Amino acid sequence: MKVRWGKLGSSMLMTCLSVALIAGCTGKASEQVGAKPTEGTAAKQEKVNITFWTLWDGADASTARVIVDEYNKTHPNVQVKMEFQANDQYYTKLKASILGQTGPDLAISHIGGNINALKGALLPLDDEAKRLGVNIEFDKYSKDPTAAAKIDGKQYSVPLDNLARVFMYNKSILKDAGLLDASGKPMIGTDFAGFMKALQQIKEKNPDVSPLTMTIKPPQLVLTWLTFYYQMGGGDFLNPETKKASFDDAKAVAALKALREMYSMTPPKLADPGGLDKFKAKKAAFFMDGTWSISAAGEPLGQDYGVIGFPKFFDKNVEITTSHGFILPQRAARTDSQTKAALEFIKWFADNNAKWAQAGHVPGFEPAMQTNEFKSLPYHSQFVDPNRIAISLPVIPGTMLHQAPEVRDPVQLAILGDMKAEDAVAQIRTNLDKLLPQLMK
Repeated sequence: MKVRWGKLGSSMLMTCLSVALIAGCTGKASEQVGAKPTEGTAAKQEKVNITFWTLWDGADASTARVIVDEYNKTHPNVQVKMEFQANDQYYTKLKASILGQTGPDLAISHIGGNINALKGALLPLDDEAKRLGVNIEFDKYSKDPTAAAKIDGKQYSVPLDNLARVFMYNKSILKDAGLLDASGKPMIGTDFAGFMKALQQIKEKNPDVSPLTMTIKPPQLVLTWLTFYYQMGGGDFLNPETKKASFDDAKAVAALKALREMYSMTPPKLADPGGLDKFKAKKAAFFMDGTWSISAAGEPLGQDYGVIGFPKFFDKNVEITTSHGFILPQRAARTDSQTKAALEFIKWFADNNAKWAQAGHVPGFEPAMQTNEFKSLPYHSQFVDPNRIAISLPVIPGTMLHQAPEVRDPVQLAILGDMKAEDAVAQIRTNLDKLLPQLMK
């Protein structure tokens, strides 16, 4: 799927989306509820409590706390209790609680395969909003992730955001290397070769700093590889009809080799958060990670900090993106009061989506991008490119393409130099051709 950053709603289907179910446990939501809301009786209602599960940490978690606290203070008859679950345990715990009908009233999910897998255990947002009289403007959300969360004609989720990767940079290091223009932008050429030349120039000018650091979390490596693949003009990655991999082998190999070449300019096998720490210590010229890191990376550098969106390294100005979304799990003790309160929180969150952008994200509710609050954010104008096309991940029900070990592990081995790119791509094709028929039934 594709969508322009400048108008996140203009999209076309390109492939499917994916998300992984990752680890274990169960949770229990609060049973304290208030009277069913009626017109004109808000002041007399008992407080409605809703439990809200998230998988966030870092800037996401701190920003979410501020937003939820504001909501609770301005809505005295509702109490949103946000519970942070361990990221690596989140989806299995969520799935177990939903299937056991003991889950939260509201939860976060990456939009894609896990929503597809759980659709029978989720309440459709559109049906419930219509039934309970909550005016959620579904047509104003980013079209691609919204469409991906619509299954069999029912809207099971809406996106909070669009998650992208950016290149953060140290202006002083680039200036010393002769790579900073008069406007404070990096001079990195117009293609991948130009960028690699710039990194080499930094390395030769200042051997004490790393030209580049980057997160080496395997899922993020896969997303960068896929971005290179699509920038090179690669076609659909999967074919849901044949239930087989359909990517272009030559372009997939070329993209993997390019990523390996870029990785060679980083400190070898530097574990996370080593790349971020090195950049914050002013020992790296560039740091590549998701938009969620822009504040944490930028604060220590002050005026020396800059950020750009994912560059057009190859033929097409495209990038792979993912999205967080709201879901309403079914559970035995859910009341209409809780469902309505959850839906009203979703609507309020959309109306205040620019607040969530403070964590570094691009809003999933399009009108938020036109607000003064969003436009005043210090970094977004530097990396939001109206001409860049966002491409959504292929959907594999019940798993996330960039977290599936069938894809993730060969990519990581190739990047670390422990496997040839040709062998890694061949292994990915073999793995997917075995996996897809099992999941795409």
